[in-house]
Amino acid sequence: MRMTQMMKTIMTVSPGDSQSLISGRGSIKLLERHKNLLNLFNKMESSIRLLRLRKKMTTFKNIATQVEVLTKRKFSHSPLAQMKYLFPEAIQINRILLHDEKSLCMYADMEITLVMNVVECGRPDQSPSMAICEAFYSKLLNFLDAHHKENDPMCIIGKEKINQVDPLDTQEKLGSLRVTFDIVCDISRSTKNSLMTKQELFHNILANNLEIEEIGEIEEQLHIVEDLAPD
Repeated sequence: MRMTQMMKTIMTVSPGDSQSLISGRGSIKLLERHKNLLNLFNKMESSIRLLRLRKKMTTFKNIATQVEVLTKRKFSHSPLAQMKYLFPEAIQINRILLHDEKSLCMYADMEITLVMNVVECGRPDQSPSMAICEAFYSKLLNFLDAHHKENDPMCIIGKEKINQVDPLDTQEKLGSLRVTFDIVCDISRSTKNSLMTKQELFHNILANNLEIEEIGEIEEQLHIVEDLAPD
């Protein structure tokens, strides 16, 4: 099967479609951020299936790349942690170490698995993918319903300091810092310690570290790198 044909077999359920699948919750209003979370979950499910068809590892890095192409939005660890909190029995996350062939360094990543058999297809024409997306939508509605008195129920996940959130955010920051450190080392080796302007250094880091979106992040990371390796 050609890749274009495989792409056509990847069925997704948009937030709008999901809302039509479950009734009896008309009083719950989904805000834009809730719809975005639903969309990210649906696209994550599609991306995992596509990666398996391509016989690639379902790492966070690979999934995030695919999700960001589909949604035109950045897929960070924060929404993943919210998904894990809402649907822990269906989302398995294992921390792994992988070898980067370019830098010849080891880096930390996460292998993400969706356990499809935790839900059953409710209709003959319902695929496992549709069933798990519908189940996640139901989990989100249950959570919002249970915390409907809160101004922003999703903030409760952060307030409760659940185990999944803080380690993932910390790992994301450390991963970005590690990339910046490797870039600085590569620049130092390639230029043989010759002088480089601050603007040139920032340009190189921005071009090679996709986790960084603002100049302020570069300055902060360079200060940390300087403290850790002043020489």
